[in-house]
Amino acid sequence: MKQWLFCSGFSATLLALGLVLGQHSVASDEVVVFEDSFSTAPDARWTGQKGGSHGGKVVDNPIGEGKVLTFKKPVFGGDLFTAKLIGPGHYRLSVDYLVKGCPDDRCGGAIALVDESGKELKLLFGPFNVEGTKAYQGAKFDQVVPPTATWMPLEADFIEQEPFRLLLEHWNADGAKEGHVYYRNLKLVMQNP
Repeated sequence: MKQWLFCSGFSATLLALGLVLGQHSVASDEVVVFEDSFSTAPDARWTGQKGGSHGGKVVDNPIGEGKVLTFKKPVFGGDLFTAKLIGPGHYRLSVDYLVKGCPDDRCGGAIALVDESGKELKLLFGPFNVEGTKAYQGAKFDQVVPPTATWMPLEADFIEQEPFRLLLEHWNADGAKEGHVYYRNLKLVMQNP
């Protein structure tokens, strides 16, 4: 009887271990490549345009607890870039986004992918459709995100063939100023590596 209980317990342990390992193998189909909660100031993993300084800073969450990223001012061409190039692949990007007090629908944040030289590869998120604007003729954000007074989770699934940097900015629109755009909980996951 004791032997049967030992075998039964051992079998149950193997079954539980198999279930855990099975769940692990599913989770291993995705690898976190880059992550920042923005609870502390942007570190050496981030840089500005052409490796220079950036205007990203961490402040108190304007509508809740914790710390979040905002920018000192709107810029043209990106403000905060991942310092290292990220390899080609299939990715999912998630981030929380908040716009507070913007003067019009062109004010907001933008997230894009750029190549090593800074040339735009993909415009993932932005505050309005830039297609018809003089500076961005033919360009279009994959997702146009309206100003929102509450935290909005954004998610993009994309395949990129070239090495890239992730770019975040406060979109350079008339009347835009510090304290309009906020980000938190950014995560870039490679799928099926």
